[in-house]
Amino acid sequence: MIRKAWKDPVWSKVIAAGIIAFLGIGATYFAGLWPKIGILFSHVWNFFTGKTPLYNWLIIILSIPFIIIFIVIIAYLKDLIVGKNESADSLKFREYNSDIFYTLKWRWRVGADGLPYDFTPFCPKCDYQIIPQFASAFRVAPRYEFKCEDCGFDGGSFEGEYDELEQKVKLKIQKNLRTGKWKEKINAQPGVAVDR
Repeated sequence: MIRKAWKDPVWSKVIAAGIIAFLGIGATYFAGLWPKIGILFSHVWNFFTGKTPLYNWLIIILSIPFIIIFIVIIAYLKDLIVGKNESADSLKFREYNSDIFYTLKWRWRVGADGLPYDFTPFCPKCDYQIIPQFASAFRVAPRYEFKCEDCGFDGGSFEGEYDELEQKVKLKIQKNLRTGKWKEKINAQPGVAVDR
């Protein structure tokens, strides 16, 4: 259970943060720093409840909109300084949502995190959606055939579970995104570039 949670990207960070917090609490306790931490919290509390011509907590609340505006201005200036080409490239990769792998044209969606999902095969000749057909005589040795019902194109067969084929397609897409090959693919004419 713990080993499975450790491999999960979210839970591994939660567990690591918990371990670091536990070690930090133990270290501060044994180093005798808790009284100093208490004094620090006392000073912070006194600042918030203290009074200048205005209450300090009111000054902090009123300064929040100015901080947000400052962050927005910095982000805008960063786009101007860095240039629009880089940000345009980073957005354009979302348009890479179709490619040819294993003799089939695949389409997918791109999530908010930039990762591909929902893979669907199509005929590379007539663009008709291909429904994978289970073609094995034995359930323990699955095999799927890909034939276009519209133009008769035979995309061959895949030995193994259909999820395995989708995983291989996903790995190909991620490789193209990592290596920058997606830029060539998105600018190429449909059906020209084929990955096997």
